[in-house]
Amino acid sequence: MTEPIITVADLHVTFATPRGDVPAVRGVDLVVAPGETVGIVGESGSGKSTLARAIVGLVDAQSGSVTVDGRPVRPVHGRRSRADAATVQMIFQDPYSSLNPRQRPIDAVAEAVHVCQRLDRKASRARAMELLGSVGISQAQCRMKTRSLSGGQRQRVSIARALAAEPKILVADEPTSALDQSIAASLLNLLRRIQSERGIAVVFISHDLGVVRYLAHRVYVMKEGVFVEDGVTVDVFEAPRHEYTRTLVSSVPGAGTTVAHGHAPAQE
Repeated sequence: MTEPIITVADLHVTFATPRGDVPAVRGVDLVVAPGETVGIVGESGSGKSTLARAIVGLVDAQSGSVTVDGRPVRPVHGRRSRADAATVQMIFQDPYSSLNPRQRPIDAVAEAVHVCQRLDRKASRARAMELLGSVGISQAQCRMKTRSLSGGQRQRVSIARALAAEPKILVADEPTSALDQSIAASLLNLLRRIQSERGIAVVFISHDLGVVRYLAHRVYVMKEGVFVEDGVTVDVFEAPRHEYTRTLVSSVPGAGTTVAHGHAPAQE
């Protein structure tokens, strides 16, 4: 049996607020196999983004454990090690804040290549150009200021920068929610191609069930910090067991029907 590349065991994450401690993640267990795409769905505030950040070490856990590629994940305080970066990379929700608006895509990605792969300047830029081309950024766009790019183009640059580390895992936190429908569909097809061609494991966080139905092999349904249901995606969507899952599925037109291969679903 293949060992999981991600194992989350009895994880608890709590945030301190002026009104007291607020539990965001409450004792969840999750496993992801190498090369697998796992979706995590739930309403806003369900804890799914907090879980994503715990997987990459961006938030502190009060108890429980996260293991990635055989190593325990610890909160990031300062610069991440090359080993950690080479294992897991995160794609954030907002393409407008995740990149320096005054930096050019070629420079942003070349910098990541240099840091992660220790290539010289010329080789780093050549590799960066390859990565940007692979995600649909033209040579002319590579040399534009990031602020001049559209949201979809910026998110593609973010993906290229994440791939610069040659990671085994991508954690994507609502990466299409800030994009319009046609651009989002194109980006989903890109993520699906990357996962297939590179064999990267993907943890895809979304409130959009149609998107998760399209991308994920398995799905976890999250409510108020806990998983209420999980399983093979088609089974969960076509025969949901938990009342909350049934409510989510019934609220999305077409979410319980088969999505045609090769075409991303339209987003509401």
